[in-house]
Amino acid sequence: MKNFLFTIFAFLLVQIAFGQDNYSKVKQIGSDNASGVDQDGEDNSAYVKQIGDLNTSELSQFGSDNYTKVKQVGIMNDSEVSQTGEDNKAKVTQFGEENTSATFQVGFDNDSKVWQSGIGNTAALIQQGEDHESDIEQSGMGNFAITIQGGEDHKSDVIQMGMGNFAETDQSGSFHSSDIFQNGNNNSSIVHQSNGTVITN
Repeated sequence: MKNFLFTIFAFLLVQIAFGQDNYSKVKQIGSDNASGVDQDGEDNSAYVKQIGDLNTSELSQFGSDNYTKVKQVGIMNDSEVSQTGEDNKAKVTQFGEENTSATFQVGFDNDSKVWQSGIGNTAALIQQGEDHESDIEQSGMGNFAITIQGGEDHKSDVIQMGMGNFAETDQSGSFHSSDIFQNGNNNSSIVHQSNGTVITN
């Protein structure tokens, strides 16, 4: 019996050691907004602010010293952020209606920012590795941007204004940099960077 109690006590100590000093703050103003925060690790910070109706935020942090800030203002905006590792930073800002953002970070010292304003814009951002930077900024209606970074030390900036624009950035390897700027309607840009090779369409 003593051994059993000791095992339970040791397990609880381990659980506490792997879940210390996490911080979460959620503020919602309006109707039918929903927010979920899951933190496992140490010194993770999550801030969620939603103003309006029917906005949804899902946020998970596993590891240590990860930081996320989500702000949504409007109706039926949706944000998902998942961080696994250490010292990752994610910021999501959405204004308008039915904008969607998904950010996934796995690794160390990755930094991402998503800013969207308008109706029905979509941003997807995937960072795997370390020391990546990615910014997606969209305003208008029905724009779509996806950025995928794998490896180390990549930088990507995407700015789209108008309607129905599409931007894809795929970076693998090390030390690549990409900038996409599109203003107007139904423009399309694809950038693939790997081992020093750049392919654009």
